Amino acid sequence: METTVVIPCINSEDVIFDCIESLNSKEIPIIIVDNGSNDQTLKKVLNLKLNITVIQANKNLGWGNAANLGIQKANTKYALLLNPDIKFITKNPINNFEKLI
Repeated sequence: METTVVIPCINSEDVIFDCIESLNSKEIPIIIVDNGSNDQTLKKVLNLKLNITVIQANKNLGWGNAANLGIQKANTKYALLLNPDIKFITKNPINNFEKLI
């Protein structure tokens, strides 16, 4: 993989699982930047046992600052920013993304 998926989020437990599942790969590096959630977002994400790194902010940094923080931690050629409510409908969205870029 040449792409890391970066997902800034806050209180996204109802949508983030579907977002991550729609990536359809256990090997894609994913960075979740949590903006101080007080729901079960982190618990759900960490229970997935995927290639996920969680960056916990103790306060809401805002989407842009959280996105920049996640991108700085990515160790791949590309970073793909997603909102936690994105749900892909194609089988291999990251492969498609890498072919297009």
